[in-house]
Amino acid sequence: MRWFLRTARRERGYALAEKTPAGEALIHLNLLDGGQPSHAAVLLFGKNPQRFLPTSEVKCLHFHGTEMRKPIPSYQTYKGTVFDLVDQAEDFVMSKITRSVGTRAAGPDAPVEYELPREAVEEAIVNAVAHRDYASTASVQVMLFADRLEIWNPGELPAGLTPAALRIAHASVPRNPLLAEPLFLAHYIERAGTGTVDMIALCREVGLLEPAFEQRGGQFVTTLWRDWLTTEALSGVELNDRQQKAIVHVKINGRIANTEYQRLTGAIKKTASRD
Repeated sequence: MRWFLRTARRERGYALAEKTPAGEALIHLNLLDGGQPSHAAVLLFGKNPQRFLPTSEVKCLHFHGTEMRKPIPSYQTYKGTVFDLVDQAEDFVMSKITRSVGTRAAGPDAPVEYELPREAVEEAIVNAVAHRDYASTASVQVMLFADRLEIWNPGELPAGLTPAALRIAHASVPRNPLLAEPLFLAHYIERAGTGTVDMIALCREVGLLEPAFEQRGGQFVTTLWRDWLTTEALSGVELNDRQQKAIVHVKINGRIANTEYQRLTGAIKKTASRD
């Protein structure tokens, strides 16, 4: 709790001092229920939250292919506070994806770039932890495939919100407001309904397909698409110059029609159809 209070004062100018007694801080955050710590308090500051809420854990799985199939090369189950869960799940993903290290030409530290924007990965994970249905017996699942990252969280979107609405500016409607407020104070989330829009912008900025948001039964799924069609991956496939141009176009736009292929490559319709 001292870490949280110190962070909240630094990041958001929170009123309480670092050494504020725990009981007083819980009252200030509305985290007491009849004088006892609420479920939200346990999830935020408990020493072992999963003792009381077993499915609040996060399961992280890494598959080498594009399907959910055994054997699973890497499978971790993370426990701890919601802050711990977000940090550990994010580290799991970032340790598995490709990264490139630049030069120190612009300063003492060499820049590191990941194939997926770290901010987008963090946003997707923290959204799942913050907005999941904690009454569900399912856990958040973070699954990394060869071509995508999928984050599944139990529950459905609040009334009035649809996957399509997440792609434009929208009101912030937290499922768990008592979790959302401390996560905001610790600078894990914002409260402006911009998270999904930011994820879209971050992916577009680095030339990736836009994230997908969908409801699959009782699970809400966020998908971040990886740039798996790398030069190395394509080197083993015999593609001509026209087809290589098409691959670049599809990676950016998600699709290509016959007429677009003709315009892009200068091919006649018959050649475009064959390609």
